[in-house]
Order: sequence, then C-alpha cells, then structure tokens
Amino acid sequence: MLPTGVPLLCRLYENNVMKYENYATLKVHFTGSIAFYFSDILRQVANDKGIIVKNILEGPIAGLALYHKRI
Repeated sequence: MLPTGVPLLCRLYENNVMKYENYATLKVHFTGSIAFYFSDILRQVANDKGIIVKNILEGPIAGLALYHKRI
C-alpha cells in the first residue's frame, strides 16, 4: 500500500513534468535527502505515470563528482 503523500507526488509530476509534450522520452533527476530517502515511492509513482527517473542523489556534491569524473 502506498503512503498518503502519493497524491501530492502525482500532482508534482503532472504539474512539473507531464506538461511537456515529450515528457515520456525525457529522464528526470532528483537531488536532495528527501528525494533520496523516498526514492522508492518517487520511482513507483513516476513509473505509474510513464515517467523515467534516472538519478536520485542524496546531495549535490555527488552529482558534481559524477559530472567531473566524466570530463
């Protein structure tokens, strides 16, 4: 059973991701401890909406480290 905050996540995706025509082909990324610790729910709701979630990082430093590793 999903937590009660799921309708808010649905609205988050509907208002901020699904407004783009090609949203189903884009990859969505999240940064922050709240997204990190609720990543399972974020991914499940996104999957139900046809949204691709790629990276969920606990903090911005992790993303910067990944970026600079690739350069």
